[in-house]
Amino acid sequence: MRIGERWEGHAEGEVIELEAVSASSSGERRTSTRIVLSSPGGERELLLVLPRGVTAPVTVGERIEAHTSSQVLGIHPVTDLWIRAGGELRLASSDKGDPAIAIGWEIRAPQLSEAPPPKANGMATRVDQAVLFRRGDVFATVGGNLWRWLATADGSWWITGHAVAWGPGNLPPDASTYFRYALIRGAR
Repeated sequence: MRIGERWEGHAEGEVIELEAVSASSSGERRTSTRIVLSSPGGERELLLVLPRGVTAPVTVGERIEAHTSSQVLGIHPVTDLWIRAGGELRLASSDKGDPAIAIGWEIRAPQLSEAPPPKANGMATRVDQAVLFRRGDVFATVGGNLWRWLATADGSWWITGHAVAWGPGNLPPDASTYFRYALIRGAR
Protein backbone atom coordinates (compact mmCIF):
# COMPACT_ATOMS: atom_id res chain seq x y z
CA MET A 1 0.00 0.00 0.00
CA ARG A 2 1.31 3.45 -0.89
CA ILE A 3 1.57 6.16 1.75
CA GLY A 4 -1.59 8.19 1.94
CA GLU A 5 -3.68 5.59 0.12
CA ARG A 6 -7.04 5.00 1.82
CA TRP A 7 -8.16 1.53 2.71
CA GLU A 8 -11.40 0.14 3.95
CA GLY A 9 -12.14 -3.00 5.82
CA HIS A 10 -10.44 -5.04 8.49
CA ALA A 11 -6.72 -5.50 9.16
CA GLU A 12 -4.80 -7.38 11.83
CA GLY A 13 -1.08 -7.31 12.45
CA GLU A 14 1.85 -5.78 14.25
CA VAL A 15 2.45 -2.04 14.62
CA ILE A 16 5.79 -1.49 12.87
CA GLU A 17 5.89 2.30 12.89
CA LEU A 18 4.42 5.26 14.80
CA GLU A 19 5.25 8.70 13.47
CA ALA A 20 4.09 12.22 14.24
CA VAL A 21 3.23 14.03 11.00
CA SER A 22 2.82 17.82 10.92
CA ALA A 23 0.81 19.70 8.31
CA SER A 24 -0.34 23.28 7.84
CA SER A 25 -3.77 24.12 6.51
CA SER A 26 -5.33 27.60 6.33
CA GLY A 27 -2.58 28.91 8.59
CA GLU A 28 -3.39 26.28 11.24
CA ARG A 29 -0.75 23.71 12.19
CA ARG A 30 -2.04 20.19 12.86
CA THR A 31 -0.20 17.14 14.08
CA SER A 32 -1.35 13.67 13.13
CA THR A 33 -0.07 10.26 14.12
CA ARG A 34 0.72 7.79 11.37
CA ILE A 35 0.40 4.13 12.36
CA VAL A 36 1.88 1.55 9.99
CA LEU A 37 0.57 -1.98 10.47
CA SER A 38 2.25 -5.07 9.00
CA SER A 39 -0.54 -7.48 8.11
CA PRO A 40 -0.78 -10.62 5.95
CA GLY A 41 -2.32 -8.51 3.15
CA GLY A 42 0.61 -6.07 3.19
CA GLU A 43 1.30 -2.87 5.07
CA ARG A 44 -1.70 -0.79 6.13
CA GLU A 45 -1.54 2.81 7.27
CA LEU A 46 -3.81 4.75 9.56
CA LEU A 47 -3.56 8.50 10.00
CA LEU A 48 -5.07 9.68 13.30
CA VAL A 49 -5.70 13.28 14.31
CA LEU A 50 -5.41 13.21 18.08
CA PRO A 51 -5.96 16.02 20.58
CA ARG A 52 -2.85 18.00 21.51
CA GLY A 53 -0.76 16.09 24.04
CA VAL A 54 -2.56 12.75 23.57
CA THR A 55 -0.39 9.88 22.39
CA ALA A 56 -1.43 7.02 20.13
CA PRO A 57 -3.29 4.27 22.03
CA VAL A 58 -0.94 1.60 20.62
CA THR A 59 2.82 0.96 20.70
CA VAL A 60 5.38 -0.31 18.22
CA GLY A 61 5.54 -4.12 18.34
CA GLU A 62 1.97 -4.47 19.62
CA ARG A 63 -0.45 -6.70 17.69
CA ILE A 64 -3.69 -4.88 16.89
CA GLU A 65 -6.77 -5.18 14.78
CA ALA A 66 -8.37 -2.19 13.10
CA HIS A 67 -11.55 -1.70 11.12
CA THR A 68 -12.49 1.31 9.03
CA SER A 69 -15.46 2.09 6.82
CA SER A 70 -16.41 5.24 4.93
CA GLN A 71 -19.42 6.46 3.03
CA VAL A 72 -21.06 9.67 1.92
CA LEU A 73 -24.31 10.67 3.64
CA GLY A 74 -25.90 13.40 1.56
CA ILE A 75 -22.90 15.61 0.83
CA HIS A 76 -20.95 14.68 3.98
CA PRO A 77 -18.21 12.03 3.92
CA VAL A 78 -18.29 10.01 7.16
CA THR A 79 -15.83 7.48 8.55
CA ASP A 80 -16.09 4.94 11.34
CA LEU A 81 -12.93 3.43 12.85
CA TRP A 82 -12.06 1.20 15.76
CA ILE A 83 -8.77 -0.20 17.02
CA ARG A 84 -8.42 -3.10 19.47
CA ALA A 85 -5.37 -4.74 21.03
CA GLY A 86 -5.75 -8.13 22.70
CA GLY A 87 -9.52 -7.78 22.31
CA GLU A 88 -9.45 -4.54 24.31
CA LEU A 89 -10.88 -1.39 22.76
CA ARG A 90 -8.23 1.32 22.33
CA LEU A 91 -9.99 3.77 20.01
CA ALA A 92 -13.47 4.18 18.56
CA SER A 93 -14.58 7.01 16.29
CA SER A 94 -17.91 7.24 14.52
CA ASP A 95 -19.01 10.09 12.29
CA LYS A 96 -22.39 8.28 12.01
CA GLY A 97 -22.78 8.05 15.78
CA ASP A 98 -22.87 4.25 15.70
CA PRO A 99 -22.52 3.20 19.36
CA ALA A 100 -22.02 -0.48 18.39
CA ILE A 101 -18.34 0.06 17.51
CA ALA A 102 -17.53 1.25 21.06
CA ILE A 103 -17.91 -2.11 22.81
CA GLY A 104 -18.51 -1.71 26.56
CA TRP A 105 -19.80 1.85 26.23
CA GLU A 106 -23.23 3.44 26.13
CA ILE A 107 -23.03 6.49 23.88
CA ARG A 108 -26.00 8.55 22.78
CA ALA A 109 -27.31 11.97 21.97
CA PRO A 110 -30.11 13.16 24.24
CA GLN A 111 -33.66 13.31 22.94
CA LEU A 112 -35.10 16.79 22.51
CA SER A 113 -37.83 17.31 25.08
CA GLU A 114 -39.31 20.10 23.02
CA ALA A 115 -38.40 21.17 19.50
CA PRO A 116 -37.63 24.88 19.15
CA PRO A 117 -40.09 26.84 17.02
CA PRO A 118 -39.08 28.01 13.55
CA LYS A 119 -37.40 31.39 13.19
CA ALA A 120 -39.47 34.38 12.06
CA ASN A 121 -38.57 33.73 8.41
CA GLY A 122 -39.74 30.10 8.63
CA MET A 123 -36.26 28.60 8.85
CA ALA A 124 -35.64 25.72 11.24
CA THR A 125 -33.64 26.37 14.41
CA ARG A 126 -30.41 24.40 14.86
CA VAL A 127 -29.94 22.71 18.23
CA ASP A 128 -26.39 21.74 19.23
CA GLN A 129 -26.36 18.92 21.76
CA ALA A 130 -23.84 17.30 24.08
CA VAL A 131 -23.15 13.57 23.77
CA LEU A 132 -23.64 11.27 26.76
CA PHE A 133 -20.95 8.64 27.52
CA ARG A 134 -21.36 5.85 30.10
CA ARG A 135 -18.97 3.03 31.01
CA GLY A 136 -20.05 1.02 34.01
CA ASP A 137 -21.06 3.43 36.79
CA VAL A 138 -19.14 6.37 35.33
CA PHE A 139 -20.76 8.82 32.95
CA ALA A 140 -19.99 12.18 31.39
CA THR A 141 -21.31 14.55 28.78
CA VAL A 142 -19.26 16.47 26.26
CA GLY A 143 -20.31 18.70 23.40
CA GLY A 144 -19.11 21.08 20.78
CA ASN A 145 -16.39 18.64 19.67
CA LEU A 146 -14.40 19.51 22.79
CA TRP A 147 -12.22 16.84 24.44
CA ARG A 148 -12.69 15.67 28.02
CA TRP A 149 -10.73 13.21 30.13
CA LEU A 150 -12.73 10.47 31.88
CA ALA A 151 -11.40 8.00 34.47
CA THR A 152 -13.22 4.63 34.57
CA ALA A 153 -12.68 1.46 36.60
CA ASP A 154 -10.62 -0.06 33.77
CA GLY A 155 -8.52 2.95 32.80
CA SER A 156 -8.72 6.48 31.50
CA TRP A 157 -10.15 7.78 28.24
CA TRP A 158 -10.31 10.93 26.18
CA ILE A 159 -13.85 11.51 24.87
CA THR A 160 -15.41 13.96 22.43
CA GLY A 161 -18.70 14.28 20.66
CA HIS A 162 -21.26 16.52 19.09
CA ALA A 163 -24.84 16.17 17.94
CA VAL A 164 -27.00 18.51 15.89
CA ALA A 165 -30.78 18.38 15.57
CA TRP A 166 -33.18 20.75 13.82
CA GLY A 167 -36.57 22.03 14.89
CA PRO A 168 -39.51 22.29 12.50
CA GLY A 169 -39.28 24.63 9.51
CA ASN A 170 -37.28 24.97 6.33
CA LEU A 171 -33.75 23.63 6.57
CA PRO A 172 -30.88 25.78 5.30
CA PRO A 173 -28.96 24.36 2.31
CA ASP A 174 -26.50 21.62 3.30
CA ALA A 175 -28.14 21.28 6.74
CA SER A 176 -28.25 17.84 8.27
CA THR A 177 -28.93 16.16 11.56
CA TYR A 178 -25.86 14.35 12.81
CA PHE A 179 -24.27 12.66 15.80
CA ARG A 180 -20.56 11.93 16.02
CA TYR A 181 -18.18 10.85 18.77
CA ALA A 182 -14.68 9.56 19.43
CA LEU A 183 -12.93 7.99 22.40
CA ILE A 184 -9.27 7.18 22.90
CA ARG A 185 -7.75 5.15 25.70
CA GLY A 186 -4.94 7.12 27.32
CA ALA A 187 -3.59 8.84 30.37
CA ARG A 188 -3.79 12.53 31.17
